[in-house]
Amino acid sequence: MQDAQVKQGLDAQAIISTILRHKLVVLSAFLIFTTIVTYYSVSKPTIYRSSSIMFFDNSSSNPMLDILDKNGSIPRIDFGYYEIIMTTDIFNVLLRQDLRTDLLKHRDAEYVESALESFQTSQITMKPYKEAAQFIEIAAVSYDSFLVQKLVTVATDLLKRRTAELDKEGLIKGIDFIDEQIELTKNNLEKTELALQALKKKTDMTSKDEEGPLNKIILMKDKLAELETQKQVRESNLNALNSQLDSIQRRMTGNAVKPENESKEESKLKSQIEELNARKVQIFERLGADAYENVEVKKIDQQISQLRDKYYALLSAVDSDGEKPIVGDLNELWKNVFGKKNNEEIELILLKGQARLYAGLIRNFELKNPNLLQDAIDITRLSRSKQVYEETLSSLIKQKENFSIQMYGTTGNLKIIDPAKPPIPIYNKVFTTIFIGAMVGLLIGVALAFGIEYLDTTIKSIETIAGITNIPIIGKIPPIPREDLAENANGVGQLTTKIFGKKIDDEDDDKNMIRKKAMISQLNARSFISERYRALRTNIQFANIDTPMRSILVGSSGPGEGKTTTAVNLAISFSDMGHKVCLVDTDLRKPKHHLLFEINESPGLTDVVLNNTDLSSVIQSSFVKNLSVITGGADAQNHTEIFSSMRMNFLMNELEKKFDMVIYDTPPILLLTDSIILASRVDGVVIVTKYGVTQKQYLQNAIASLNTVRANVIGIVLNEFMYEKKGYYEYAYDNYYVNSEANKSKVGNSI
Repeated sequence: MQDAQVKQGLDAQAIISTILRHKLVVLSAFLIFTTIVTYYSVSKPTIYRSSSIMFFDNSSSNPMLDILDKNGSIPRIDFGYYEIIMTTDIFNVLLRQDLRTDLLKHRDAEYVESALESFQTSQITMKPYKEAAQFIEIAAVSYDSFLVQKLVTVATDLLKRRTAELDKEGLIKGIDFIDEQIELTKNNLEKTELALQALKKKTDMTSKDEEGPLNKIILMKDKLAELETQKQVRESNLNALNSQLDSIQRRMTGNAVKPENESKEESKLKSQIEELNARKVQIFERLGADAYENVEVKKIDQQISQLRDKYYALLSAVDSDGEKPIVGDLNELWKNVFGKKNNEEIELILLKGQARLYAGLIRNFELKNPNLLQDAIDITRLSRSKQVYEETLSSLIKQKENFSIQMYGTTGNLKIIDPAKPPIPIYNKVFTTIFIGAMVGLLIGVALAFGIEYLDTTIKSIETIAGITNIPIIGKIPPIPREDLAENANGVGQLTTKIFGKKIDDEDDDKNMIRKKAMISQLNARSFISERYRALRTNIQFANIDTPMRSILVGSSGPGEGKTTTAVNLAISFSDMGHKVCLVDTDLRKPKHHLLFEINESPGLTDVVLNNTDLSSVIQSSFVKNLSVITGGADAQNHTEIFSSMRMNFLMNELEKKFDMVIYDTPPILLLTDSIILASRVDGVVIVTKYGVTQKQYLQNAIASLNTVRANVIGIVLNEFMYEKKGYYEYAYDNYYVNSEANKSKVGNSI
């Protein structure tokens, strides 16, 4: 939670820092847009507005929509219908023509031409009036008060007239469309009737289902299914009765019932009944359904009924005499069950005969009518189509009559409720417009600032460095102001004369100014810049408390980033504490220290390493107390071999023995390997970056190069860091030190 709050604070701080860094861009965009909008708002002429209100009946007046409505509901016309009419090219052409005609009635031709030109820039709008469903407002704006009212009047009349014309065109097209549909429907109806008559004649079917052959075949199949069911019931009953007779026999004798021998008379009656049934089936197979009315069939039915009655009478006359071993109540039970059994047998014979009869009828009917089902479906479909065509034809004839009546009486759905009102001026909201323009300019300026920041890959903030590496920032050195280097700044003139042996005027070249900046800690020790270098010295001392550092390498990723200035002022800061400090110039290609301190360039570092010159002879004293300097020495070619040599290693060890602090000013890390070689041999490395100069990628590459030799990078110095505003610490420092010195001088003078 705390980390999130810190991150959010850093993000907000980064945004503010970005805006402040590019405040000129933001301010320029703000002023430009504000000026433009202000000029436009003040110089803009007065705009006039006129409007009219119309009412429309939202039921459809277009018959084509009624015909094509599949749900049978009345279509509705909404606001969009009239809006589309007004946006068509033909409406704009007619509007221009009508406007010209109307204006010529009141003004001269010159004004009319001028008005028509301004009509190009006029705005005509149509919208629902106060969100009412059936009210629309037509409005126009123009710089010409007379033109704007005429424009609304002409547009309102034209919209009403144009709507009526479109409605009439729709009625005419509707009648033509209905005539086509009537002719098409008549043809379809005639074809359907002919096809239906031909199919009925072919199949001998009527329109009523109960009299048709399809219903007959269905009834016969239902009857056959019923007979089959009755057969199964009779057979089940017969099996149950046989089982019951067997049980009675077992109870009396322990033996099963033996098949009962029928009498000759019983067998004869059964045979006669079966023969009559067979004859009846043959007749039905020959005559079909007409056999129900046949005389011979009726005679056979009477004979079967007589034989069945005679058979039942014979069964009832049977007594229990003979050798049947059944006595008492069981005798009566046996006779009763046996009689039921014989009855079931004769009924089963009759049912089988009827089933064969209906099966034959169905077979003959299907042979005679093989496409019965499909024919029935076709007849139903054609009958339904005929009905639909008849209803459609009747509806179309009524529609045509209605359209014919409407065509001679249509006036459109639009009614003018409130004609064009007198024009009213629309006052410009100057302050609102200016405010909006200023805000837009401000937003554009901020966007430009962030765009420039995004395209700028240089380091311009602490947050940028924090996003690149975890190495801490141990120093933030702001630009050295010229007033801190002035001759009257805390005795700079006297110190300059004492140090360099002469007074340096403001008219001196940049060389003298560079020397002053490089020694600001000596020339103006009371300045805020000098205090920043002393803070850097303190941070380096506390980088490793347990093992104090004896040697430091000051380097940068590229040239011109202030590493020499940082190294010199850092050496002066350490010497101010009483430490013996040695400043070594290892930039052999571009040595500078002999110019800054006005000492001899040779003998120097190269003389010790290459020519075995005594070390003590190259250590030169400077005008700064406790500070010694070793210059680059004589020019040499093999610089890499110099720093890799054992002699260089010996020199570095000897310097650490002689001095409390040795500071090496090295060439750019990415340009030469000299710095990388030395970085692996010193106690700590300080990387100097310059605000707005050092590329982020270069800094990353420099750190990566130092990591390859496991150099101890103790921190990063952000040189010429641009503070957004003078902080409290700087104000307090100036008031406490600078002003106090001035007060002392005043007191001394008064004494």
